[in-house]
Amino acid sequence: MESDQPSSATPSGTRRRRKNRTNAPTSGHLPQLPWGQPQYADAPTEPLDAEGVERVHDAAMQILEEIGIDFLHDEAREILKQAGCDVRTDS
Repeated sequence: MESDQPSSATPSGTRRRRKNRTNAPTSGHLPQLPWGQPQYADAPTEPLDAEGVERVHDAAMQILEEIGIDFLHDEAREILKQAGCDVRTDS
């Protein structure tokens, strides 16, 4: 059964090849920089000292105390309530 639509293959039955990319125009391309070790402009990150760690911890505790955490799981809320946490079901 023959189709009325043209075949995508060439008459010889092989696929068409793309044009060689080396023949493409090179205008508009940025020149390649020479290879080298990367240079970082930013200073490396320094770890926190003991005072910085304490400030982060205090801020986290303040957030937990004033805002809290919303637990959606009923069993988790019950476990926290039994452990002495302030659990509110209305929020």
